Amino acid sequence: MTRPQTFFRIILPQVWRLALPGLGNLFQVLLKDTALVSVVGLDELMRQAYVASGSTKEPFTFYMAAAFIYLGLTALATIATMLMERASNPVSRGARA
Repeated sequence: MTRPQTFFRIILPQVWRLALPGLGNLFQVLLKDTALVSVVGLDELMRQAYVASGSTKEPFTFYMAAAFIYLGLTALATIATMLMERASNPVSRGARA
């Protein structure tokens, strides 16, 4: 096998299984701390809720909407990470050690 074939067929699957939990954790931290590509970060979301609640005098509605949006984003990221971890773990697919 060539070096790229060796990397993608042998080394990467073994490393991916060990690295995925840490990468998922880092992704969650990035999601909470910054705006990630086109995903709205927590600071921007809460700022918009603050501005909207100031103009309508109904802060609970906007903060609750912001909380549900944020909860949805983190839940999707958590589910995606769990699915990738399950797919990369040979024990969960029925293989025996």
